[in-house]
Amino acid sequence: MRAYQPGTRPLELASLSPAERAVASLVADGLTNPQIGDRLYISRRTVQTHLVHIFAKLDIASRAQLAAEVTRHQWEPSPALTHGLATDL
Repeated sequence: MRAYQPGTRPLELASLSPAERAVASLVADGLTNPQIGDRLYISRRTVQTHLVHIFAKLDIASRAQLAAEVTRHQWEPSPALTHGLATDL
C-alpha cells in the first residue's frame, strides 16, 4: 500500500459499510483490535479484515491516519453498532 498524501484523493467515508464505520469510529476512540472485537461481538480477524478494507477504500495506510480523518470529519456511526447491538455484522 502506498503512503497517503493529504489532498491527493478525497476520502470517501460514506463509502464504508456500517460495520466498517463502527470499526473506524472505535479505532478513532483508541481501542485495540481485541477491544473492538469484544465491543462489536466479532473476531479479531474480522476487525483486521474490516481495517484492510477501510484502508483500501480511503487510500490510507495506518490507524493513526484513520483516527485523524474520523476525528477531523466529526463523524459518528450508528450508536447500535458501537455498543455491540448490531445483528447484521
